[in-house]
Amino acid sequence: MIFMNVVLAAPENRAKGSLPEDIAEAVYKAATDGKDQLRYLAGRDAKEYYARRLEQGDEVFRKDFDQRLFGQ
Repeated sequence: MIFMNVVLAAPENRAKGSLPEDIAEAVYKAATDGKDQLRYLAGRDAKEYYARRLEQGDEVFRKDFDQRLFGQ
C-alpha cells in the first residue's frame, strides 16, 4: 500500500501509469496463451521499469528504486 501511495502521488507517474485495458489484456494473454510463463509485463510503466532494470542491473535498480520511494 505504501508503494502505491508514493508512486501514484507523483503526477508524472500517474500520467505514465497503466490503463486498466492494458492490465486486462495482459491478464487475458497470461490465462490463454498456453505458455509456461510466470511473469508478464503489463502497461507502459512496467515496461519502462523493466528496461531500466535490465540496463542498470538488479542491485543498482533496487537501490535507485529504494531511493525514489523511501529516500534511502
